[in-house]
Amino acid sequence: MPGPYEETAPAVAGGGPGPPTLRAPATASPVASAAPGTSPSRDDTIEEVLTSFYDYARVRGSRDRILTTRPHSPRDEQRAFDALHRAMTRLRTR
Repeated sequence: MPGPYEETAPAVAGGGPGPPTLRAPATASPVASAAPGTSPSRDDTIEEVLTSFYDYARVRGSRDRILTTRPHSPRDEQRAFDALHRAMTRLRTR
């Protein structure tokens, strides 16, 4: 699959692989890593929006799961939503 996302297969209760899911790589935001004084490209901004959306969906979805590796607090969910909102605002103003 092209792009920055990797396909993973989480384990399920029976020990076999579960359905594939997309996981964003653990890297810094492309917009945050842009050189000082330069404007990030539109593609970098779009990538940041997608990464922020993935993070928000992951945090939001974890509260409904029974077996999670780390429960997320409402504060984590709000931080992820705020990051998504900021990224979308940057995209709109480009």
